[in-house]
Amino acid sequence: MPQMGMEMDQGEVVEWQYDEGDDVEEGDVIAVVESEKAANDIEAREDGRLRRIVVGEGDTAEPGDPIGIVAGPDEDLAEYEAELEDDAADADADAGATADASGAAAAANADDGAAAGGSAAGGTGSRGGAADTSADEVRATPAARQRAEEADLDLTAVEGTGPQGVITEDDAEHYLRDRGTDDDGTAAASVGTGAGAAAVDADAAAGTAGSADAGATTAGAEAEALVAGAGVGPDAHDATAAAAAPGADEVRASPGARRLAGREGVDLTAVDGTGPEDAITEADVRATLEAASAPAARTTAGAASGAGDATRTVTEARELGGIQQTVSERLGESYRNAVHVTVKRTFDAGTVVDVAGMAEDRGVDASMTDLLLKGVGETMAAHPAFNALFEGGEHRLIEEVNVGVAVDVDGGLVTPVVPDVRTKSAEEVAAVRGALTERALAGEFTSEDLAGGTFTVTNLGMFGVDSFDPVINPPETAILGVGRVRENGTMTLSLSFDHRVVNGADAARYLDDLVGTLTDPGTLVSFFDADLFA
Repeated sequence: MPQMGMEMDQGEVVEWQYDEGDDVEEGDVIAVVESEKAANDIEAREDGRLRRIVVGEGDTAEPGDPIGIVAGPDEDLAEYEAELEDDAADADADAGATADASGAAAAANADDGAAAGGSAAGGTGSRGGAADTSADEVRATPAARQRAEEADLDLTAVEGTGPQGVITEDDAEHYLRDRGTDDDGTAAASVGTGAGAAAVDADAAAGTAGSADAGATTAGAEAEALVAGAGVGPDAHDATAAAAAPGADEVRASPGARRLAGREGVDLTAVDGTGPEDAITEADVRATLEAASAPAARTTAGAASGAGDATRTVTEARELGGIQQTVSERLGESYRNAVHVTVKRTFDAGTVVDVAGMAEDRGVDASMTDLLLKGVGETMAAHPAFNALFEGGEHRLIEEVNVGVAVDVDGGLVTPVVPDVRTKSAEEVAAVRGALTERALAGEFTSEDLAGGTFTVTNLGMFGVDSFDPVINPPETAILGVGRVRENGTMTLSLSFDHRVVNGADAARYLDDLVGTLTDPGTLVSFFDADLFA
């Protein structure tokens, strides 16, 4: 997974262009990944065969994590597997303290279990078995360690089946199923006697499953068929081990899909896979959960009210795509952290409309939007606090006025950035903005197109909107909303700002200067290289 932008935390594999076993040539686009609101092609670095897909479609990986292996048809993959192990070891190095804590918690839980129900004979009879190796020294994949942490599992008790004995997530899942251990680390099986074998307490299992089934009764047969004998939600965890369907561990599924299914109690044998060779992805598991929970929520609500007349039929369950997910997370972060205040100013837009019309009449390609961007750049010189970033408790004023222009595209909202509008003419701003917008609408923009913004402008005027309260694009400190030109020639500008670093009086002064610029014909004409009066 490549690093696409400085703020990238993870990328999603949107599509694999080839299946496992397909031959590829150097330069072939083998996958499409998406992150930070940009889609990027992944090209084969050499001729070979796509031997293994590590991250399925709809699943995510952090920058630098492997998503697939391309190698010769007969090439031994041991070295590649070893490379994966090394990457996993490097990733776990920073998490040593967490692993130590997890191992200690697992050992404590094992001791508690032994005190309550006796100890099993043999090395495999207890999660806290007498191992000489600490949990953080065990060779295990990051996914296996995460699963172990979730279930308070001591990895020293798990036998690894991966390359050179590395413990995989499947190994951890198999061990948990064999031990009858729920996601929260509690034992759903009592320890038996002889040869370290663990026998499931039938009464306890039946009671647990029965309790879960009772909670899911209102969900109907459809939900019960999709989810392993339990309702969707936290209560489903209690029934996971007791209701696990035979053969679930043999289903082709990505590690992320197995992890999600384990958390939510989903029977993977009941899930339709859409990944390579029908492998089940995280998105497939989420779709199954949504399909199961919708009728449950509807029926339960009706029973509680006693009316049962109001129904909510889900016509489509839309999962947020990579772009929408990024926008959702960033704007959610902005609204939680920034103190949003919006100041509005209405003015006579006749002058800026007239100057834009003069440019059009003379064949100069620059619109009112471009004049507005130029006005924003010119005004920032006297109000640098708005052309800034605020993060980590530091308000950083930026010299260049890099203005992001919000563009509505299929699948979400993107904000390509026009670099340093202050140093460009109106014609240059128009050319750059036009090219960026064209790429955005065609879905051909890159992460570089979206990087480096210091201030954002968003225009809803073309939709007939008079004014609105835009949300700041973090870590920027302000955003300008542009409304329509009304029949009487007026327009409203809405400036949202972070009250932690600037105040209302600052915003009012900025808008006053911006309006002054947009209503001064001499200043507007000076933005052009061309002589509009020639």
